[in-house]
Amino acid sequence: MKKFFVIATHWDDQEKAQVKYIAGEFNNYANASIFKNAYNEQYKADAVIVDDFTIINH
Repeated sequence: MKKFFVIATHWDDQEKAQVKYIAGEFNNYANASIFKNAYNEQYKADAVIVDDFTIINH
């Protein structure tokens, strides 16, 4: 079964850099898209959806 991850970026004070992290994990694209849109609106972010195949082969 394919998984979809919502990847967001935030400032990490310890690393003193922008750090990417998984903000959410979903079994279907529709739920990932709803979460991504709400996340971006709430946090004024630019999160993206990435599938498991892309993460593994990146």
